[in-house]
Amino acid sequence: MPMEKLHAELLEQFSSVWHHSRVRRYLTSEEWKSPEAKEKPWYGLLMLLRRYPEHFVINTRSKGRVTLEFVSLVSLLS
Repeated sequence: MPMEKLHAELLEQFSSVWHHSRVRRYLTSEEWKSPEAKEKPWYGLLMLLRRYPEHFVINTRSKGRVTLEFVSLVSLLS
């Protein structure tokens, strides 16, 4: 699933349920100082998923200056 789509789905489903500081930290790029975070609102979510490589696989595809990230559950790949 594209990170952008996963991010949008999580925001829609859970932003009204999760505590605001958690939503802001992982579902927005406000707390991250990286220049990459300014371009990608899902940057915090990407960093969270990268902490758990035993559960998530992140694939990156680049075409010119455009980079796309996709995430998969490890259990679906096995």
